[in-house]
Amino acid sequence: MTIRSRLNQTSFANPADEAVVGILMVAAEVNREFAELCQGHGITLEQYNVLRILRGAKDAGLPRCEVAGRMITRAPDVTRMMDRLVKQGLVVRTWGTENRRHSIAKVTPEGLAVLAALDPHVAELNAKVASQVGAEELPLLIGMLNRMLP
Repeated sequence: MTIRSRLNQTSFANPADEAVVGILMVAAEVNREFAELCQGHGITLEQYNVLRILRGAKDAGLPRCEVAGRMITRAPDVTRMMDRLVKQGLVVRTWGTENRRHSIAKVTPEGLAVLAALDPHVAELNAKVASQVGAEELPLLIGMLNRMLP
């Protein structure tokens, strides 16, 4: 399958146009598959991202603004998303010791259990994506993607 055949399009204005459309198509497909995995575990893709970030922070947790800055896709209202995760029992908030106005979010054992349940499926999806590129080309792809980041 090619970008052109998938879109039933014979040409693009230029190679950059075709490349960007291809990146968008691949991202949309990976997002769709990730979203379906997350939905099966009662969370959204954005909530998965928050839990993943907080798991990486370990016991220290992170303030909301730090979580927002680490999101893969920018969420317009991280505060409300955190509120929903707190209501679900997947995240707890404590008050910062240096600045009592900042709350620190931490993933709960229940949140870690959701991530642990998702981990094998995420690894399977990652392996599927990696196999489509090939182990020898994966570092090249990562390098190209890193150069494209703003």
